[in-house]
Amino acid sequence: MELLDIDGNKTSGIQVKNSKYTLIDFWYTNCGQCIAKFPALSTVYETYHTQGFEIVGIATDALKYKKDLPITIEKHKLKWLQYWDLNGKGATALSILAFPTNYLLNAEGYILEKNISAAELNLFLNKNL
Repeated sequence: MELLDIDGNKTSGIQVKNSKYTLIDFWYTNCGQCIAKFPALSTVYETYHTQGFEIVGIATDALKYKKDLPITIEKHKLKWLQYWDLNGKGATALSILAFPTNYLLNAEGYILEKNISAAELNLFLNKNL
């Protein structure tokens, strides 16, 4: 999956270090449901980040929304890693057609959960970290 940084520069891919669990969150700037979940995810992130939890956001916006990406990230104070899947090409290749979509991975990269809610994620991390 070719990912860009939020400024549109090529990256070497997702860089997550020392994470016991990582939530990969696919979203886009005009997705109301995506935006609505940010406050709850922020709370979970703040609670568990220092204990080995990471979130990686992958915005699937079209090129015409490039200027909206940093504005949305700043507005919602998203402190976790953010990447850009230009035009959602990578997401489409992975058959991700509904948004938001997320995957909870363990340290070995195995998918533990798909589309886990913030409340369920909080319970899982509370039990496992």
